[in-house]
Amino acid sequence: MIRVQLYKLPQTGEIRLPANFIKGRRINANNIIVSFGQRQVEASLESDPHPSPRFRVGLSSDLMSELGLRSGVRLRAFWDARKQQFRLGPVVAIMVWRYRRVSSAWLFGAATDMARTFVRLARSRGVVAYAFSPRDIDWNSKGVIGFVPAGRGWRRVSLPLPDVVYDRIQSRALDATRRMQNVKRQLMALEGLHYFNPCFLDKWDTYQALVKDPIVQRYLPRTEKLTSLDQLGPWLRTYPTVYIKPSRGSLGLGIVKISRMARGFRYQRIRMGGGSQAGLCSSLPKLERRLRNILPKRTMIIQQGLRLARYKGRPYDIRVMVQKTTRGNWVCTNMIARVASAGSAVSNVAEGGTMISVRRAIRGSLRINVGSAVRRIRRGARLIARAVEEQYGQEFGEFGIDMALDRRGRVWLIEVNAKPGRQTDEPGTPPSMRRVTRYAIAKAGFSERG
Repeated sequence: MIRVQLYKLPQTGEIRLPANFIKGRRINANNIIVSFGQRQVEASLESDPHPSPRFRVGLSSDLMSELGLRSGVRLRAFWDARKQQFRLGPVVAIMVWRYRRVSSAWLFGAATDMARTFVRLARSRGVVAYAFSPRDIDWNSKGVIGFVPAGRGWRRVSLPLPDVVYDRIQSRALDATRRMQNVKRQLMALEGLHYFNPCFLDKWDTYQALVKDPIVQRYLPRTEKLTSLDQLGPWLRTYPTVYIKPSRGSLGLGIVKISRMARGFRYQRIRMGGGSQAGLCSSLPKLERRLRNILPKRTMIIQQGLRLARYKGRPYDIRVMVQKTTRGNWVCTNMIARVASAGSAVSNVAEGGTMISVRRAIRGSLRINVGSAVRRIRRGARLIARAVEEQYGQEFGEFGIDMALDRRGRVWLIEVNAKPGRQTDEPGTPPSMRRVTRYAIAKAGFSERG
């Protein structure tokens, strides 16, 4: 991989490369393919015998126009001997939903800051990077109207479809639309385009995938698909607390916590509009009737409740950000403990929970070796990430894995999130954004290291 600067040639259909570059790579063809992102052109190869302190590549103006390039641009380049292509780039992009009728500063809604950070970090490494939305693609030209940060707003740029797409579509509802699914299929079908984080996860599908792994099984609370409320009786006779959860959901919304009391049952539901709804039922039939009225009409799971460790009397879970390095190895980038708010059925920060360091949470809740516990949590998260990707058979670059410790110090899996938020108590750019940006650049195949 080399760094080059482009200059314009007067001839049409021509590329001019330094003679030593051609000789060193044994390029014998008279015509070669030049690619930039997903655009390709055929060019007549000429040799430039004059050495230059800077590696300069000449391209005719017609080829620059077809590729979407201009004179003076500095890029990385290499000769792909397998494909017999001279590749320019890399081009990486984050795909997010672009909202109409919003200010330029808030172009991608809640994902705006993430998109801005990703593009800026990639561009600071000399990479062509932009944010785009499905509606911005021109399939005929393999081009896209992308957006790059400009002050507090965004600037529109016309570029080719990228080498790498980082999928951060913001919601399950958007992701499930026919239009979105069609766009994903078309992008993933493009030869040479690397696409990662392709979907949201379904809790039941994820459980079925993980329970097949004999090593990961140990982290899983007992879980079943809820097909009838008749399942409640046996479950509540076995466990003092059970949870009913939407199979497709996030932020703890729609979860119902049910606890067996001395006389009857207590239920607590996290509502879609925020807050919770709670009540008491004196008998199981009354509880079932109540649940029929409040449970959403969609696929649900029933799950064993855990006696979680408590910090200052409140349960907590641990969000572990697990990401791939540039070599494709799973590592834990950071961890944060999320302590539930008073009376909450979940520990999500979105529901009023608070964040503290994992070591502080463990020290304040359990009499166990803190360092050993942290290592066990990290190991479990890495194993789970690897197993999810293997069982789904798709490429992911990161997961937000919610783990927990029970009152005996055993590590449990609560949930796996394929589109995790950035929850950290550290100021500045989250380390997770730096790592996912490096991973995206590496996937382009331009020998990025780090």
